[in-house]
Amino acid sequence: MKAQFKRTICVVAAAGLIGLGGCATTGTKAEAPAPAKGPQYGKIVGAPTAQNWVDLARVDVQWSWPRTFRELTNNFTKDVEGKFYNVSTQSDWMDVIDPKSGKVLKKIPLDKASLKTVGIDSDKFKSQALPHHAYVVPGGRYIYVGNESREHDALWVVDTQTDRLVKILRMGYVGKEKKFDTAGPLHGSFSPTEPIFLIGNVQNSKQGLVTVIDAVRHEVIGHIKTTGVNVRDVIITPDGKWAYVGHQGWNPDKGQVAPIDLVDMKTRKVVKTFSAKNVPFMTMTYSGKYIVGSSRQGQAVIIDTAKQELIATIDLGTAEEMKQAGKKGFLETRNLEVHPNDSKVYIGIRNPPSLAIVDLKTFKLIKRVPAGELTNTIYVGPNPKYQKLALITNEKSDFVSVIDIDTDTPKGELYMGKDTHNIAYSANGRYGAVSVLADDKLAVVDYEKGMAVSQYKVGWGSKGIRWVPYMPGLSTAKPYQDGTYLSNTAKK
Repeated sequence: MKAQFKRTICVVAAAGLIGLGGCATTGTKAEAPAPAKGPQYGKIVGAPTAQNWVDLARVDVQWSWPRTFRELTNNFTKDVEGKFYNVSTQSDWMDVIDPKSGKVLKKIPLDKASLKTVGIDSDKFKSQALPHHAYVVPGGRYIYVGNESREHDALWVVDTQTDRLVKILRMGYVGKEKKFDTAGPLHGSFSPTEPIFLIGNVQNSKQGLVTVIDAVRHEVIGHIKTTGVNVRDVIITPDGKWAYVGHQGWNPDKGQVAPIDLVDMKTRKVVKTFSAKNVPFMTMTYSGKYIVGSSRQGQAVIIDTAKQELIATIDLGTAEEMKQAGKKGFLETRNLEVHPNDSKVYIGIRNPPSLAIVDLKTFKLIKRVPAGELTNTIYVGPNPKYQKLALITNEKSDFVSVIDIDTDTPKGELYMGKDTHNIAYSANGRYGAVSVLADDKLAVVDYEKGMAVSQYKVGWGSKGIRWVPYMPGLSTAKPYQDGTYLSNTAKK
């Protein structure tokens, strides 16, 4: 099956499409922009305000960091134009890529020099600024970029209309007043009911700290103290009333047990800590009914958000395997994603490399599907037309694994670049962009062209990746109001 899938892709590439390495390829020409569906386009895309926030957030479901513009599929024609934003962590910049024209439009510096403008003495750093994940503010006009550094607490704000850095926030500050020493704002979540962004400070090993940001004014307005350390995933429920906070810090001798906290969004205080321990990875079902977490000891946990109770703990291995779980990384889990119909959840397992599939009705393990070395998780596209074939990233392999989510069977591999990590899809699901950890490439899969793969030269060590539609009035023909444009065609 694996070889058959590869041959199919190469046949497509030989027909003149951008394809896999080793296949003859040609470039594609930019086409005229297709209009979006009537007045909806202007209503759901643009700068956020207190008045339009709920409408914007409704079509930008980013409960946790892997999510992307899912509901936008229903609001655009299939050829709506947009850009991918690829965070090149080791190069300290963010690349802007247009998959339709096949060009890298810009690179936006997110570096140590930029940090000096907000009083950070970056000359003393032992490493780079290390930008990591990007979060699209509902409406698509702005992007927040956090970092994975132990040396600073900056979050960059980028305007997608001009693709310029417009502001840098300090996660330990409110205004000009320093409140906390902190670092590494990494994973976050937008409220669906008010213009609030919460982000956890994953490199803060002294205390659990979530930073609260006003997503209209782009200002830090407060902090939430939690019961663990090294806050990782933060997920806000659909009613905007509660936030679930996971932690990465694990040192039982010091009382650090990587708990899951429940935060009341009105008081911004922890009101409950669940009994599950060592559960740094979390996601939420699309309905908002369940929070699903995965532990380093080879288990999944289910929290009922209506009852606010832990209702299930599921072993991801056999009885014999569970005796070894957690030892030398055996059955160590990674990130999660939910099937589009909420029927099951997929959980990456690093050793043995595989994807665990759990039934969300019976709360039982369905099976484990083999994948590449250091399996991360699955990424399912937003459009039913293409989403049957989903992609699994593998952080010590130069390919993504392809899986049929209707049958949960492997369908082959697509070669991308060394150590695949994160994936974002365009709103129509046609394009899936794959970041890689140990290369200077960004790979884009074109589902409309038989899953042909194009590669772009970007910065080194990419991690976060997002897609954003062009703002109304802009397109590939006129990408920026200020006229700037950087030509860098896709690798052939």
